[in-house]
Amino acid sequence: MTEPVIVNGVKQSGFVPLKELKGLFKRCPPEVVLERMVFVASNGTRRDGLTSSEWSALKALLAEGSMEEQMAFLFRVYDATGSGTLTRPELSDMLKVSAGASKLALSERAVDDAVCAIMDALCVDGSDELSLAAFMSVMVRYPALAESMNKSLAAMVGAGGRRPGDADAAAGS
Repeated sequence: MTEPVIVNGVKQSGFVPLKELKGLFKRCPPEVVLERMVFVASNGTRRDGLTSSEWSALKALLAEGSMEEQMAFLFRVYDATGSGTLTRPELSDMLKVSAGASKLALSERAVDDAVCAIMDALCVDGSDELSLAAFMSVMVRYPALAESMNKSLAAMVGAGGRRPGDADAAAGS
């Protein structure tokens, strides 16, 4: 049995709605990204919230997952169409949100330049879409970028973030 999630001091056993999930993140991503995260974490079944076990699994992935697991999850989150590839706008969104979450100041031009360089180098078939394998090769080729993305994910639920049981512990002090 999974432990219940604590939201505003109240145990949530079963289902945690999207608006309550926002309070469980140390740094909550933009709402549209959070909705995509919920959709991916629920195996494509809903966008309105997660079960306690899905939240626990998502939190563990974000805080402790391997780089490969986190990058594959991130890829699925930003693959808004579910096509199995990232388009230029999807890759641009990913870089902007990840940079913002890790407090990295990137200009619009820097993001555009990075997207163009990545897409031009890896989309040699003319499709203008980046596969998961090609995306992972970028992460291997540019470990600083992968590390920045990993840190932005871990920061969402990292040390100091609210975790199940925190409210109970605080109430007992």
